[in-house]
Amino acid sequence: MDMLLSLLSSLGIDNSVWLQMLVFFVAYAILSNLVFKPMLIAYEHRENKTQGQSAINQASLTKTQEMIELYEQKNRALNKQIQEMYSKVREEAAVEQTQILGKAKSEAELLINNSKSKTQEALKAARDESVKEIPALAHSITEKLVGRQL
Repeated sequence: MDMLLSLLSSLGIDNSVWLQMLVFFVAYAILSNLVFKPMLIAYEHRENKTQGQSAINQASLTKTQEMIELYEQKNRALNKQIQEMYSKVREEAAVEQTQILGKAKSEAELLINNSKSKTQEALKAARDESVKEIPALAHSITEKLVGRQL
């Protein structure tokens, strides 16, 4: 034991080491209760809160994705309805256009035929009238050529 004491004294360690160790353990116990434990509790609380918020964020992200998918499905369905309605209206318009054009063609043909018949009647009337006037005109030309009345 003397040898151990002589070794410790040669290293510069004396009897105050026991007092220093006692002060260290008392200070450690006090600091542990006043500083380290509250810091550890605050850290754990913060960690739990962060993990909880992370789970909430993940749930919100999942719900948002679901809402986006639902919106896209509804949008596609609405676009399909609009296209169907547009096609239906376009087909109806094409049928109506065909009917209107057919009616207009028949009315135009009727007007053209009426105009042709009126024109032919007027031409015939003019021809008949000119035929009636030919003898008088010929007589008038002859008188002028001869220079006297016949």
